[in-house]
Amino acid sequence: MIEASLQVKKLSANARLPVMGSKFAAGYDLHASGSEVVPARGKKLISTGLAFSIPHGNYGRIAPRSGLAAKNSIDVGAGVIDSDYRGEVKVLLFNLSSEADFQVNEGDRIAQLIIEKYTPTQLIEVETLSETVRGDGGFGSTGVAEKSNENSKKRNPSAQEASSANADQGEPNFLGSSSDVLLKNGDKTKGGVATTVGETISDKSGKLLMIYLSMHDCPGCREFTPLLLDLYEELNQDTKTFEVVFFSGDKQEDVFKSYYAEMPWPAIPWKDARLKRVVKHFGIRGLPRLIVMDAKTNKVLHSDAVEPLT
Repeated sequence: MIEASLQVKKLSANARLPVMGSKFAAGYDLHASGSEVVPARGKKLISTGLAFSIPHGNYGRIAPRSGLAAKNSIDVGAGVIDSDYRGEVKVLLFNLSSEADFQVNEGDRIAQLIIEKYTPTQLIEVETLSETVRGDGGFGSTGVAEKSNENSKKRNPSAQEASSANADQGEPNFLGSSSDVLLKNGDKTKGGVATTVGETISDKSGKLLMIYLSMHDCPGCREFTPLLLDLYEELNQDTKTFEVVFFSGDKQEDVFKSYYAEMPWPAIPWKDARLKRVVKHFGIRGLPRLIVMDAKTNKVLHSDAVEPLT
């Protein structure tokens, strides 16, 4: 049932009205009003030639298109349109590919506009906050991945010690069930081929299980996901030597679904209870995080493998 109208104005002759891809689509496809090139590992602001009047009590969210993300490593940033904004809507495209520039042609669908409700609030400064079971145990609390070795150590100073301590013994079953049940279709190692991931990760006993903690609203995560995808496809091309399981820190389910659409590996359901166990067990404070385990024994081989792979 349609609850409100969305007013749109063309600002240029090349502008195209947004369209929905299907009857029950959540977003309107936005088109480029001109041709541009988004350089590899770069970004570009793309004009749509459109202005909107968002219904009061809502905002417009510019979201990525799953096809562009999966096939071309194209992501979208800076995606909030306030209801009182009347200027041209432009789309900030990020090219996460390290090899190829991305050509945008006039009329290409570059993003989608989703109209979402929000709750008007009044900001009140207080001395104390209500207590919860979770407390300050944040998951990706900064929303940004730390880049340097120094920051990585500050984020989790015991990461390397934990990896060494677990090198000769099985890890406690913090997932609540055998790690094998997380793998797609109950896939298990058959024979296995020794494989090395980076210079510090190796497993000669069988299949690797990589727990990937990430979220869409984290620039470092969006940069790392295509790298992990390339590695996944390369090492599993002939014989499947490792599996990835995605744990999402996204606050909204539709954002989780859009981000997960880029990934070929299985995922823990959104807001699954096992997420909290993993966060607590490894003391996670920053994203992305890639934990490498022996799928048979649950032994942790590397507690933070993002940096070795980048």
